[in-house]
Amino acid sequence: MEFKEQPRERFFSKRTLGKIILFGLLLFGSATVQTSFFPAVSIFPASPDLLLSAVIGIALFDGERTGAVCGTAAGLLAEELAALCPRVGQHVVLQLLLAAHQR
Repeated sequence: MEFKEQPRERFFSKRTLGKIILFGLLLFGSATVQTSFFPAVSIFPASPDLLLSAVIGIALFDGERTGAVCGTAAGLLAEELAALCPRVGQHVVLQLLLAAHQR
């Protein structure tokens, strides 16, 4: 009895790869605008958090798991682009928790 090797499928489908690229560009653009432009804009003592809005939008659009992964990536990205807080990981945990509980 001979077994033929089945063709190997891709690791990511085209749709999944497109969503990864789209979400990555959205997060990078939001983090860049937030760390470069929004510190100059302040409404009373606070400044807007565009990155958090993007993460919550992704979580509502694509689910809890994707929101949690994007929230973790967004928190790391925000901490790397600017020294937002003295404790490493504070933004990661905040973005992860808020994105995971959107549904």
